[in-house]
Amino acid sequence: MIRARHTRFHTAFFRFYSRYLMKNNFRSVSFIDDPGPTDRPLLIIGNHFSWYDGFFMNYYNNEVLKKKFHVMMLEEQLKGRVFLNKTGAFSINPGTRDIMESLNYSAEILNDPFNMLLMYPTGEIQSSYISSFRFMKGLDKILSGSDAEIRFYACMIDYFSERRPAAWIYFHTADNLERNTPELEKAYNEFYNACIPRQNENRT
Repeated sequence: MIRARHTRFHTAFFRFYSRYLMKNNFRSVSFIDDPGPTDRPLLIIGNHFSWYDGFFMNYYNNEVLKKKFHVMMLEEQLKGRVFLNKTGAFSINPGTRDIMESLNYSAEILNDPFNMLLMYPTGEIQSSYISSFRFMKGLDKILSGSDAEIRFYACMIDYFSERRPAAWIYFHTADNLERNTPELEKAYNEFYNACIPRQNENRT
């Protein structure tokens, strides 16, 4: 397992780089129904459809949350970009005995109120046109014994009549759920599909 090894330089660089990407590649990035900062540990679950996903949430953290950023990545992907562990990335290797070390490490992260953990429980990048998500197991273990706030997000990108795309990031706090994978999977799908008709309103 590759653990997060935050350094001041890399954290500052990715803070700048995330802001640069948002400002230069999108005409706007809007946070919809954003609950704002929290004094609890925070687990963020979102749709994984692009190279930008981690940068969207790094930007959101720097602009709104001000927490210590952590993101779970597949080990084969992180090995090719190992420098990312210096800004909060750590690895998981599904189907191996190492997976328990990653789940325990995630649970440790969510015991500290200064931390946020970003996860994509589908385990892979999928098309932005997917509207039904299947979560991998392990959320039960990560959340066991933690009072972490659970926050869903759905990022949707559209051009409409503009040259550059805009990003709308919808949020939903999911604290009133049973903390197990099937319940969270069902709730995330309901949340995501409720966001789709709202997206058409953003043409105006």
